[in-house]
Amino acid sequence: MTKYFEIINASLPHIYHSALVVAPKESIVWKLYESHALPLIRVVCGVPLSWGTNIVAATRSSQIEQAVWSPCNRFIAITWECARVVDVLDSTTLQCLQAFEPPKEISTGIRALAFSPDGYILTHSGVEFEGGKLHIVSWDLQTGGIVSIIRHKYESDLYGTKGDLTYSENGKMVGFSLNHNITIFNVTSGIHIHSHSLSAEILNIWAQGESLWFATIDETTIAIWEVGFTSDAVPTKVMALPIPGGGGDWFQYELVHPLFNLSKLIIDNLEAVQIWDVFNSKLLLEASAGDLGYPSFSPDGCFFASSTKSGVTLWKESPTGYILHKKLTNTTPSSVHISQDGKSVVGVTGHMIQLWHTEDFTTSPLTQAPQHTGNFLLDFSPDGMVAVVAMQKENTAIVLDLKSGVLQLTIDAGMEVLGLSVVGNKVFVLGKQKAVAWNLPTSDCVSNAQVTLKDSSQEMDFSIGEYQYIRSASISPNSHYVAYITAHFSLAIYSVSTGKIIFQTPTDGMILRFSPDSRDVWCAQDNGKAKMWRITDNLHKSGPFTIGIDYLPEGCPWESSCGYQITDDWWVLGPDGKRLLMLPPPWQSFATQWAWRGKFLAFVHSGLSEAVILDLNP
Repeated sequence: MTKYFEIINASLPHIYHSALVVAPKESIVWKLYESHALPLIRVVCGVPLSWGTNIVAATRSSQIEQAVWSPCNRFIAITWECARVVDVLDSTTLQCLQAFEPPKEISTGIRALAFSPDGYILTHSGVEFEGGKLHIVSWDLQTGGIVSIIRHKYESDLYGTKGDLTYSENGKMVGFSLNHNITIFNVTSGIHIHSHSLSAEILNIWAQGESLWFATIDETTIAIWEVGFTSDAVPTKVMALPIPGGGGDWFQYELVHPLFNLSKLIIDNLEAVQIWDVFNSKLLLEASAGDLGYPSFSPDGCFFASSTKSGVTLWKESPTGYILHKKLTNTTPSSVHISQDGKSVVGVTGHMIQLWHTEDFTTSPLTQAPQHTGNFLLDFSPDGMVAVVAMQKENTAIVLDLKSGVLQLTIDAGMEVLGLSVVGNKVFVLGKQKAVAWNLPTSDCVSNAQVTLKDSSQEMDFSIGEYQYIRSASISPNSHYVAYITAHFSLAIYSVSTGKIIFQTPTDGMILRFSPDSRDVWCAQDNGKAKMWRITDNLHKSGPFTIGIDYLPEGCPWESSCGYQITDDWWVLGPDGKRLLMLPPPWQSFATQWAWRGKFLAFVHSGLSEAVILDLNP
């Protein structure tokens, strides 16, 4: 039985937690479970084959780039990095039904993807890198054969931005837009109809009756254009609408995701997101960028889904604007795509695509994700039976018995916690100018005891300037040295016996670890790169030399001493090389953001709402 110990701050709102079911390579399923009622900690466990499912996922060997629903809601087409194929997935199981590949003579980078209105044809646009040619390739979903290949010399930049591809309502024509250009093709005959270049950037194109419409934007105006499908057709401006708020500071915004669709304009300036009914100049929704990720609208505009800090949310149109309808917590994909009927949502995160049915979302009010001021801090006892956890820059640390899952000790450190370590039978909590130690509980101690600074067994002061900003800290296992990362990314090592600095050097990381023998200091970046300094009699002659995930010295906390591994596609392998489970997206991170101790694996990166400890062999 696999256990998951999830440690959270008691003041945080109730959060459901995830349990995993082991499944074949191309899919995993997992279900949300309620947690046990313990303060500061949640323990979720169960026999994998007994768990139900409400989330299905599939993975690819490289990053998934696009996901598009078919009009009938039965299929999802995806493209993925480093692959020439377009995969068509079953929208219930995410199993691959067909894999379409352009002819070998076409060297392609996928630019856009679209289904025909009847759902029988799949079309994608790409680029022949030699010669700068745009191509449009279409496949028949029933036969798997190629319907047409269109090659067109494209004069503008093909490499800077992703294009937009859409069908006419009768399914005979496709329009492709890129930057300031729009091109129309007859997709059934494979003939280029016409191309046009405009002075303003094209935001989006869509079918409207017997023509295509598209929107452009300048400093004060959103212009709506119409273009027909005949060879002599030219774009005609249908209407000009004022930018919400008068335009004023429009280009002072960082316009990350402008979208015009069904008269909805999304404005994102990285701090706030607004959704406007442009025709009626009405604000439909405004939220902070973290509370409303980039939305995906249903075709009728009645619903949209988005990924936020607290999960995937489903919003519903009302007379006063959009209101929160449902949510799914504990998953934060980088992009979401709602089905044509609004009943399902897929989310894409790196190598993984996940599927949810909106009926499985909860209808409880949206809860705000905890606002972390730093990463989670965690260390194991030498025997691997106890874990100590704190949230960086908060004042509390907790001690957890990993065998029983019982909270043993809550420490009120009386200072901001910048680092913590378990040394022998003591817990060291490091603050800005001091390190304080508490004795670990013994087996006969009362569970969930509370201690404060007056209960500590040892205090050590360090001569750090009062106004010096400290990013992180760590103490060596032999308790001879304390290491700090300062504001300007400088590694400073202090002697515990004197409290004075003995070594200082620039560094580009902020995750600190000492080797078990206290001879080495590892300083890692969030992206997985690390440097190591060897502690010698003359520290000034030490390192650094860079280490990567492919080479980790013995005792490195990011490497299992028992032979467990995490693969590039997020499978956890046992010592025998067999797959144990696939990590769900919230737990996926660079190696420097996890820690091993025996059979336990801990995840502590700041994207989590709680630190997570897995018992891989209970």
